[in-house]
Amino acid sequence: MSNQIKNEQIELIPDKDGFLFEIEDYNYLLNRFCGGIAVIIIISFILFYFFDGNILAMRNEGHRGYLLVTVGGIYIIFEAIKMLIYLNKDKKEKIRFYVGYIYRTNNNLKVPLENIEEGYIGKYNIFSNKIPWRISTFSFILSLPLGLSIGLILILLGRFIYSIFKGKKYTFETNNLILLQNNYNKYCISVSLNIATKEDIEKLNQYLSQYLHTDINKMEKILYKIPEFKRNNL
Repeated sequence: MSNQIKNEQIELIPDKDGFLFEIEDYNYLLNRFCGGIAVIIIISFILFYFFDGNILAMRNEGHRGYLLVTVGGIYIIFEAIKMLIYLNKDKKEKIRFYVGYIYRTNNNLKVPLENIEEGYIGKYNIFSNKIPWRISTFSFILSLPLGLSIGLILILLGRFIYSIFKGKKYTFETNNLILLQNNYNKYCISVSLNIATKEDIEKLNQYLSQYLHTDINKMEKILYKIPEFKRNNL
């Protein structure tokens, strides 16, 4: 990250259940937002490039793109409504930090600290809770011209618009904290640091220091994909 995060000494006091603090699950909405942006761009490209924006022409000519645009349009409206409802809810999705584990409310994901073996700061990804992409460097470079570059551009664009939407500093980076379990077939915990509040980051860094014996500023930086081999760096 460009700016060092100060590791201020914040006292984390657990309650009787071992609960320390919670932060909003920023990646829950960010992931959906970027997905919606990608669908809008793809549909717009098909509609305007091939038919000058005339969806009826697609239908009259029996073009299959008509079905894609129709279904995609319904999906966009549905997702937009869901996001608006979520934004207006008082109760947001949370990531809760306990003495012995981290809990994600969205999918009832409980990750024991003893299972966490890898940690990274992803510069340009939006991994939420699903398993990140671990492929070989050769395969990644080989497939980049075939489509990954388009996906990366869509992610960057979505992230940029989302930063404006949230009133944060305009940025294409995600600086996404990613914590992986030793069993790679399970889900991960991630936090988009560029969206999180200063107070959230200070508490998070203190938690990492106290319970995982690491520091956000010293964690390994990655760009888009996580390393193809396990690091055991936590």
